[in-house]
Parts: sequence; C-alpha cells; structure tokens
Amino acid sequence: MKLSKSLFYFSTISSIFILLTATLLVFGFRNNEIAQYIGNILLNILAGIIVLIFTSLFDYFIKRRECLESIMKQCQFWAVEFNKLTYFKEKIVDKMIEINKKDEEGIDINLKAKEQIKQYVDTENKKNLEKAIDEYINISEINLNDFWDLYRNLDFIFDYKSKNKEEFWNEIFNYVNIKIHKIRKEVYHFKIYKKSNNGNYYVNARKLKELQKEIFYIEKQEWKIENEEVWNKNLSSIKSSYSVDVDIVDKSKTLIFNEITDHLFTMYDKVANIAYYHKNDKE
Repeated sequence: MKLSKSLFYFSTISSIFILLTATLLVFGFRNNEIAQYIGNILLNILAGIIVLIFTSLFDYFIKRRECLESIMKQCQFWAVEFNKLTYFKEKIVDKMIEINKKDEEGIDINLKAKEQIKQYVDTENKKNLEKAIDEYINISEINLNDFWDLYRNLDFIFDYKSKNKEEFWNEIFNYVNIKIHKIRKEVYHFKIYKKSNNGNYYVNARKLKELQKEIFYIEKQEWKIENEEVWNKNLSSIKSSYSVDVDIVDKSKTLIFNEITDHLFTMYDKVANIAYYHKNDKE
C-alpha cells in the first residue's frame, strides 16, 4: 500500500514535470531541431508514465483492500483474545455466611460452619485468581510484530494531514498497544506470584481488580422488577459476551462485559464499511 502510493506520487509528479518541459521545448523552440527531438522523446516517455500512473493507482486500491482486510482480521483476533479474559470477582466471607443464613431460614451459623465457609471462600478466591492470572499471562505473550507491520504499511493516497491514519492509530493500533502494555506491566508481578509458594494473594488480587477497570464495563444498580432491563448501556448493542450478576444480599445486580472486545468489534464493522462500501471514508 505504501509502495503503491509512493509510485503513484512519483509518476504523477514526473508526468507533470515532463509535460511542462516537453511543452516548452516543442512550442518554445519550434525552429530548433534538437529541442523538437528531445521534446518528442519526452512526450513518448510521458505516455509510458501515464500508463504507470493508472497501474500504480490500480495496484494501490488492491493493496488498500488487502491491508484493510488484514486490519479487520486483527480487530477480530484481538477482540476474541480479550474476550477470553474472565472477570475476577472476589467472594466475600460475610456475604456467603449471610446467604447460608437465609438458606437456613435465618438460623445462626456456628463457629465451625463459619470456619468452613471461610476456608471454602479462600480456596475459591485463590483458584479463581490463578485462573484469571493465567489468562492475562497468555494474552501478554502474544507477538505484536504482524500487528505493527500492518500499521507501517497503512498509507492512504488522499489523506489530508494523515487524519485517516491517525484515526486508525487512536482507535485500533495504539488502543490495543496501551491495553497490552498495561497488562504486561502487571503480568510481571503475576508471574512472581505464581512461582512463589506463599505469594501475597491480597496484593495480586488488588492489582488484578485495578487492571480490570481498564478492560471491563461495570454498571451496578438496585434490583427491582420494574427496571429489570433498564441499563445505561443498551444490551442489544453490546458486541461482546456479557453477564448480569445478581446479589441477593445487597439486592442489586451488576452488568459486566469486556469493553475492549466491544470496541474492537465496532472497529471491525467500521473498517469493513471503508474497505467494501467506502462509507465514512474520507479519502
């Protein structure tokens, strides 16, 4: 794409220069045989360059389509990879005890039962934390070379002040890069935690929960029958998988979905419109 654009610019500028020079020689030096001879040669060269202009332009649009299709595949790939990340929600001992009390019709739970619940919660939390950490480690180790090669090759012919390319940078390439960089920064600590026999669960759980704020959309509201489907985010417009977590103790519900996946699937559609239908294409 970039090479085709450079060739188009070179041939267009060359043809203008040759046309002006040939015109000057042919009409400005009519009685000079050498000038007429050189002018005719330049006009012949111009004919070949005009063919090159159309050839390079045709090749540009082919490469442009291929590049945009590859970007669509990358949007889809990263959307799927981010969607593999599990939302880590810590189980809370007091809530588990309260739930069990409700199950037992308000009968108080003895100390032994409370200790069993605490052990169960601790075990489940650590198991879920390790599972989530593994998913973040996996996505952090994906190679970005092909991703950046696409951006380097992306170069539109009619793109005033590179606005189109800047939009691709902000909404896709740098967007993914920032998220991956933040994940890799925390993965360093996660790997130490996994290698250690007595790693600090609470520190890593806190780091993971902070990281999740950069990835997941979370909306909590009071659980009422009359507003069961009322969310700030239209559920039908969400392009990633989502869940609605119900808390019977707090009488609340929480909408959770991967915001990165949702954004990248939206960009997939937008790039497809540019590639195939030229909608929103400012070229």
